[in-house]
Amino acid sequence: MWNIFEQPWTLTGAAVLTLLAVLTVRSVWPEKHRLKHFLAPLVTLGLAFGLDYLVQTDIEQVHRTLGIVTAAVENEDYDAIDRALAPDYSDSFHQDKAAILARARKYMGLSHIEKTQRIGLAVRLDGDNATALLTVVVRFTGDSYVAQSYKPAVLLKMRVYLREQSNGDWLVHSSELLEVDRQPMTWRQI
Repeated sequence: MWNIFEQPWTLTGAAVLTLLAVLTVRSVWPEKHRLKHFLAPLVTLGLAFGLDYLVQTDIEQVHRTLGIVTAAVENEDYDAIDRALAPDYSDSFHQDKAAILARARKYMGLSHIEKTQRIGLAVRLDGDNATALLTVVVRFTGDSYVAQSYKPAVLLKMRVYLREQSNGDWLVHSSELLEVDRQPMTWRQI
């Protein structure tokens, strides 16, 4: 069964089926016409969109965190990047959160990213941990160092590890660069 908290379409389908049942009952027994019968499909439809809006599942929170990170990189918003990284962040090249933030300030200032476009995202949840395989196209402005020395757009593939914090937020606790333009690449090679 589809998770009704992640999307409203399952309950929307149930609302349509309920409406069909109400219309069938009204056509078979015309003497039972009541406007209150239409409340059942309307309530089901309201419940579908209400639950989707009010309840944020873990997978939706992971998607939101990754969206915040990609938007922060695009806008060179180092504070938003800082808030999206876990205090215990580390990866194969950066020993801690301060190291990756310093590297981001150094290279993003030269890059001048015009736009990021997420073209692939696969998330796997395992308790309090999540692993995301993220594929992004990064377009650089014409005056950026990357556009002048390499090319105006690159395809990046990364594996991002997230962990649920005690307050319920999902933060990035590690990331690994896998490919740049379909060529294997690591943090050390950049």
